[in-house]
Amino acid sequence: MNQPLESTCPACHSGTIKTLWTVSAKESAQHFVRAESDTKRNADLATHIAKLWGQATSSVVNCENCGLGFAQPFVAGDEQFYNLAYPGTPGYPVEKWEFSRTIQDVKKDYSNHIADARCLELGSGVGNFLMKLTEIGIKPENIVALEYNAESLRVLHERGFHGKAAHISEMARETFDLIFMFQVLEHMDDLDGIFSRLSVLLKKGGSLYLAVPNLSRTNFQEHNNTLLDMPPNHISRWAKSSFEAILKRHDLHLREFEVEAGSFVSFCLQDLKYYTLRQSMYPNTLASKAYDARQSLKRKFALACVAMIYLFRRLPLWLRTSGSIGELGGSVWLKVGRR
Repeated sequence: MNQPLESTCPACHSGTIKTLWTVSAKESAQHFVRAESDTKRNADLATHIAKLWGQATSSVVNCENCGLGFAQPFVAGDEQFYNLAYPGTPGYPVEKWEFSRTIQDVKKDYSNHIADARCLELGSGVGNFLMKLTEIGIKPENIVALEYNAESLRVLHERGFHGKAAHISEMARETFDLIFMFQVLEHMDDLDGIFSRLSVLLKKGGSLYLAVPNLSRTNFQEHNNTLLDMPPNHISRWAKSSFEAILKRHDLHLREFEVEAGSFVSFCLQDLKYYTLRQSMYPNTLASKAYDARQSLKRKFALACVAMIYLFRRLPLWLRTSGSIGELGGSVWLKVGRR
């Protein structure tokens, strides 16, 4: 059965939508698991993606009113998708720009009563950000962490947090002073349901902190032959005006909006990595042959050599882009309150 396509934007409900690109389930699966590396898992993933979509293809479209980009069908990846696409225990960063930016803001706003703040994080991983909250005085027993990965839940419990394998829609009618969602929203469907629930869970006077991929960086990547922002992993891409539209409908308001500053070196390194990964998805490319090396050391050496070749291919683009790299940081950060 085909999944219903969104005829209106999930953020602003406008019907003015433009198709950006279309991808098949087979192409999507190749993005996550190269067939040359694991033929069976690639085939299983392609089959499951088509089942999720209810059809063989998905399109990424753009709302010409508020700027939200989203996948059609607007369907998030499920547990089986993530187990196939990313087997094993995920790796979680210890430090991110949005972590330090949020801690700075929480310390400023809650300096007088920080120990009593009740907190909720969606997609907590092993709690690396939450550990930073405890370092500034928030009690672990006051923190609820939503996370599906079993190993991550075990670590969260060891660290003293209330880890729950639950969706936000399953949360009881309790309220929180602080809610955190870092690089989570772009994975989720049912946006009205999510923001309606966030509005209920957030105390008046409290703050919701979000971070999502920087839309300008995503657009740069897709226009310059590096990785696509591929569904059903990421199914939405956010402009400031997209947030303003959906927040207003759910009695929330945008307090602050910041873009992570890009640095030339980190930008070039990530661009080279993503370009090499994109090239590896095509058969008989230098990158594909390097990834096919069976021994780990040979693979690493081959990839390093290929990256050096690709560096000279990408260098003119980097030089042309150098004046705007400051706007191409990886994330945008938001602080949201209740009306």
